[in-house]
Amino acid sequence: MKKEDVLRAYEEQKAACIVAFPTLTSSWTYFVQLEKAIDSYFSNVDSVSDAVRAVIRGAYVSQTKAALKCKDDEKYGIKYNADVGSIDLTPYWYAWEWLKENLADKIRYTTSETSAQEEGSTGEKIVDAEQPELDAVIKDVLTARVAEAKKINDYAESFWQGNSKMDFICLVEDRGNVVETPDKKAIVEKLYLDCGLLTQIQENGLDIYVPSYLGGVGNA
Repeated sequence: MKKEDVLRAYEEQKAACIVAFPTLTSSWTYFVQLEKAIDSYFSNVDSVSDAVRAVIRGAYVSQTKAALKCKDDEKYGIKYNADVGSIDLTPYWYAWEWLKENLADKIRYTTSETSAQEEGSTGEKIVDAEQPELDAVIKDVLTARVAEAKKINDYAESFWQGNSKMDFICLVEDRGNVVETPDKKAIVEKLYLDCGLLTQIQENGLDIYVPSYLGGVGNA
């Protein structure tokens, strides 16, 4: 989710909580902590940007090797997979599931009678000072970037594992003269555009260089 989408959903949840709990105010400590956690998530993109760069490097090397053809490749059974398909990083991003639920249901409270003399008094919802479920949500948001970076780095490593196998073959075999060289621009366009990396970089506000011929202005 984009930052503006997260903030919009959060503000809606916050307003609903204040309606459900009249004693709740916008300065309530858990809302302050949630807001800081959300801001921290969108401010700290360095580790995730590094991980996505590793994916781009690994995929670029794979594509470059796939496009490099030598005279004796067929003789040695050297083949590279030129189809990396769609590089979908969506499963690795933080899902913000708690924003899709009723946040008020996570709030622990007690009910006290507002007036013992009033017959049929429904009492008042008093929010407890400690909120274990909200503590868990705050911790989840604050550690989300670390979790994302780890999963994306693991994904990037899968490219390097595949590359290393072919590196060994090329190390011990003489491939002969080069008969076809890769088109750098075509490979970059494939990775950023066809594989969908450009959209994911922009939507997640990552600090990753985008070539000018793809519409980049230094950084995404």
